[in-house]
Amino acid sequence: MRGKAQLCFLVLVVFASASAFNVFAKEVTVADIASLRQALTDAQNNQEDDTIHILPGTYRLDAPLIYFAPDPVDGNEPYSLTITGAGSDQTIFEAEGLKSLLKLTDFFEGENEKT
Repeated sequence: MRGKAQLCFLVLVVFASASAFNVFAKEVTVADIASLRQALTDAQNNQEDDTIHILPGTYRLDAPLIYFAPDPVDGNEPYSLTITGAGSDQTIFEAEGLKSLLKLTDFFEGENEKT
């Protein structure tokens, strides 16, 4: 009986450790614009550091991507956002007629457009 209780405790500790690690960061891989938009929305609301990996491909935008940074805590941005692609020759954005690809809004600066 004691061995069974120890095993249950060990499983619980491993599960809690894995859950605690996941609280601090989230990584997601996207392969289309709809998934990228959703990943940006999730990132601004999940209270975690986020990394979005964009797979190789050509992505056509009909409207800019938008990210609203969370409100700062003690004057500092509380969570980071990292967006990576497969390289400028493999992850390509087409945005004909758009002024920018990504609109970033933060608490201090207001809206910032990044091309």
